[in-house]
Amino acid sequence: MIEQKFHLDPLLVKHTRGYDSICELGAGVFRFFHLYDCQVRIGIELIQAYIDDRDCKEAIAIQGSIVDFEALLDKNNIGNLDVIAIIDVIEHLEKPQALEVITRALGRASRVLIFTPLGFDDQNGTEHYGFARPALRKKINDTGAAADAIEAQRHKSEWWPEDFEAMGFSVIVDKDYHGPGRGAIWAQWDKS
Repeated sequence: MIEQKFHLDPLLVKHTRGYDSICELGAGVFRFFHLYDCQVRIGIELIQAYIDDRDCKEAIAIQGSIVDFEALLDKNNIGNLDVIAIIDVIEHLEKPQALEVITRALGRASRVLIFTPLGFDDQNGTEHYGFARPALRKKINDTGAAADAIEAQRHKSEWWPEDFEAMGFSVIVDKDYHGPGRGAIWAQWDKS
């Protein structure tokens, strides 16, 4: 483990450059997709309103749970990928379920990138995208998806560097990424 300050956007650019395909699990509103210099960009997202309001309309959008990501990819005739990115997502799953998703991602991609809070960061189920986008907030409320969006945003697990190191990931920790005492983990795994 390396402890140092980092910024997410440059890490995503650096570690996705030179690859042909990427799939982001839990893509939200696809806000990082402009950083991915890949020919094939796929996002899997549970909340349809996020997909409809996504930042990158050119990306392939698949609606569904990341827990079912392999079946969703298979249904869309998408085989193995160069990169799977799991950005601010695994903390929204119970830990055993998240570990299963990560393990399956390791078998489906040449590189797996994970960004998550260090430890447990309680958001109290705050739905962030709609607060920043009034039209999206209205759509979430109008379609009755507010409860689903809030539940999907609730943090259910905590993560530590050793969780990733035990699976063969290289890990960088910024102990104050989200502010004093609210750190983040960047974990990267590459197929040997």
